[in-house]
Amino acid sequence: MLQLGRRLCPSVILSNIGRFFTTREIPGDCSNDLNMVVLLGTVNSVNVHDSPEKSYAIMSLTTRASYKKKTGYGLAFSNHRIHIFDSKLLEKVRNLGKGDRVCIQGTLSAYPMMEPNKLWIHCVVARTVGLYLNPIDDSEVTGRCDPELSAFDPTEDEEVPTFESRSSRTSDSID
Repeated sequence: MLQLGRRLCPSVILSNIGRFFTTREIPGDCSNDLNMVVLLGTVNSVNVHDSPEKSYAIMSLTTRASYKKKTGYGLAFSNHRIHIFDSKLLEKVRNLGKGDRVCIQGTLSAYPMMEPNKLWIHCVVARTVGLYLNPIDDSEVTGRCDPELSAFDPTEDEEVPTFESRSSRTSDSID
């Protein structure tokens, strides 16, 4: 549903996305621009092209989506071509390596290839690039916690519930 004069993307969603980032670069307000892309994925490669006239970078980003199958769940992987033209973003992208998780916010774009093929290349032109931090492991948390709090484990006294169905009982044990 499209409403004029309203945000297309609530700021609550972006604030939840932004809590794991090193900086608050995800914009707090979404414009009414329909051409907006937000991708969270893993960096495959970064190719920075420096020339006196123009500097730019091309990044390959892999995203994944889960789907339900008859036998359980599966993962579908997609590769995306990201173009970075902004000089500030170029400095950030230079330090990225394969396997880094990033969030890219940008717009969809397309441009024609060389004349013989007459194909169009589709890509995302990045406006912001944020490094995504993985949540810390439990092993890292125990060393940082207050000793009084870490000594108390509320799950320690809980019993594991056991379930017994009536069909598994014998006929003489039923009252």
